[in-house]
Amino acid sequence: MVANNFDKTFSLEGAANFRTHRLVPVTRQRIEMRPTIGNRLFSTCFIALPAASLAYWEPGWIFALLALPIPILGLVMLLRTQTFIFDQGEGQFRITRIWPSEKDQAIKLRDIEAVQYLTGQADDYAAGQINLCLKNGLRYHVLTHARQKVLRVEAEALAAFLNVPLAV
Repeated sequence: MVANNFDKTFSLEGAANFRTHRLVPVTRQRIEMRPTIGNRLFSTCFIALPAASLAYWEPGWIFALLALPIPILGLVMLLRTQTFIFDQGEGQFRITRIWPSEKDQAIKLRDIEAVQYLTGQADDYAAGQINLCLKNGLRYHVLTHARQKVLRVEAEALAAFLNVPLAV
């Protein structure tokens, strides 16, 4: 662990009160932070529950029209679910998802100075956060969720994999 001058502001971006991703070693040179089953089920519920209720209950076209944004929201959440890839063979960190974002960018692993782990308060629950601290002084937010102990262990494993210090 290092004492550092990195920004220590806790970001609520993408915060969830459940575990959204898990660290998965793919090869000796590649690890991924993949969405959990709970993450995918959460999004899928927004699609499935309104569709099921409309299939078994005939509320009329006005209710169906008003309920339409709910499954659309679930579909957007599912399409924007991210996988974070750290690949030493390619020498980069990147994000993959079905529906890309303008914020998705590849970062060279050699530009990562440290993995930062922060804790903070997100609405009504305590949460942990992983950020990448870059050599140019910028910080890249990776994820935030409520399983602090698990996320701390994953931050330590990520820092060890990248051979950079863990900044807390």
